[in-house]
Amino acid sequence: MYINWSIVVTGPDNIPIPTYGNYGGPGYSNGEVLTSPNQPVNYSLPARDPLDDLFRTHDQAYDTPNPLVRAEGDLALIKGIAGLQPPVSGEESAYAGFAVLFGLEQLTLANNHPELLTPQTLVSALAVAERDISYGLNHLEPADVAGLQTWLAQSGGPLVQFVHDETQQLAASAGHGPLSVVASALGNHIAGEIQDAVNTTQVALHDGVTWDFSSFHSAPSAHLTSGLGAFLTQAATDAHAALAPTIHADAAAVASEGHTLVNVVDDLRHHGWFGHHDGLFG
Repeated sequence: MYINWSIVVTGPDNIPIPTYGNYGGPGYSNGEVLTSPNQPVNYSLPARDPLDDLFRTHDQAYDTPNPLVRAEGDLALIKGIAGLQPPVSGEESAYAGFAVLFGLEQLTLANNHPELLTPQTLVSALAVAERDISYGLNHLEPADVAGLQTWLAQSGGPLVQFVHDETQQLAASAGHGPLSVVASALGNHIAGEIQDAVNTTQVALHDGVTWDFSSFHSAPSAHLTSGLGAFLTQAATDAHAALAPTIHADAAAVASEGHTLVNVVDDLRHHGWFGHHDGLFG
């Protein structure tokens, strides 16, 4: 178990964030919470797993005060997470998904280099975050379920608000075309999934029952279900017409059948819409 639920650091919007391994989490490196942003780190402790190794490399990029180098490190972290090879545990997947969202925030806002993030990469990164968070929440070990319950009970509301606001701001920065529409819907979907987890936590804690994942996320979130078919059909059709006129029209067909937005993204990805770096990034 590599999520350190008892070692918590402060993340964006002052949201408490549990750390991971020896290098995962803002202001946490080499197995300790740093006392200042400029504290030297000797990286003597090994990474605990492939995700922690990505965090270690990311920490090393932050050894420089240069915002561009740091932003490039953020992008490398996001792409590295997209390329993680299975098997990936539930806790690794969930933490990786949240780390993608953190990396996007650092790249575009904290380090102020949004030009490094193309609209295609943004949509791909949000699809990775959704995939990893959803899989992770459904495959946690009991000890991690307990840790997640406690964390969401304390920080769930601000976390949902942060994810919603961040993803919508990023989607707006992608312009007014189909990529922006898909990014916005993906962001709403991720925020909705986290809200579902928060609601499930509140019910479990109130009723004193064990959190049961057996039917978790068996259907799209309620806020996305309304008008889902028409919205996704239009978004997929617009994207198809604007960006990939030579591929088959089955992206719109998938949407019209009422599948989630992630199915549409996966279908477009299958036809090369996003390029081929680790199957995700061009």
